[in-house]
Amino acid sequence: MIPEQKHDPPVNNECMSRITVNLLFAFLNMAVYAQTPNYLAIDIRLGDVEKGERVISFVRLFPEGHEFAEGHEFPTASYLHISEVESLLHLDSLLGWNLYSTLYRHPSYPARDWQFSPFSESPTEIIRSLKAVQGPYPPPIAGLKLLAFVDLNPVVLIFDFRGVSLQSRNMSRAVSGGLDISRSEFDSLINRAIHNAELPSAILLWQ
Repeated sequence: MIPEQKHDPPVNNECMSRITVNLLFAFLNMAVYAQTPNYLAIDIRLGDVEKGERVISFVRLFPEGHEFAEGHEFPTASYLHISEVESLLHLDSLLGWNLYSTLYRHPSYPARDWQFSPFSESPTEIIRSLKAVQGPYPPPIAGLKLLAFVDLNPVVLIFDFRGVSLQSRNMSRAVSGGLDISRSEFDSLINRAIHNAELPSAILLWQ
C-alpha cells in the first residue's frame, strides 16, 4: 500500500501580504515613537470666579509620580517658559481670547532656560503647523476648549470653566483648579479623545 501523502494547506498570498504590511507599519511606528521627543504638556484653566475658582491657572502635566510633580497630580506652574508662551499665544489666537498680556506676565516674564530635562520644550513650530479640526461633542472633559497633540501625545490643553456647571463636571463643590478628578481618569479621557481623532497630530477645538 502506498502511504497517503500529506499536503500543506495552500498559502493565502493576499493574507500573507496583509500581515507583512501590518508588521512593517508596526515597526515603522515603533521607530517613529522611539525618536519622538518627550514633550511636557501644559494645561491652562480659566476658572469661574463666582464659584471660588482661580481666574487663571497653569498646570504642567508631569507623569504621575514624577519627582518634578512633588507629590501633586496636577502641579501648578509657578512660571512659564518662552516656548510654552509662544505655543499658547498661537492657540489663543484660534480661540480669540487675547491673553497676550496675561501669558507674558504670569507671574513674571517668561523664562528662557528650560529646567525640566529630560522633557522637551513645547514644540511651538510644530503646533503652528498643525491642522485645527472640530472635536466631537461632548468634549471628553466638561470645559475643555482645545487639545493639541503631537505623535498621539498631548502637548497643550485649554479649559474654560466660566459658566460650566459643577454638575456637568461631576462635582458637588467647587475647587480652585476647576476639576475634581483623578490624574489616571484625566489621562484616560484625554488619551481616548486623541485615539478617537484618528490623526497622529492635530488641534481639536470645542467652540
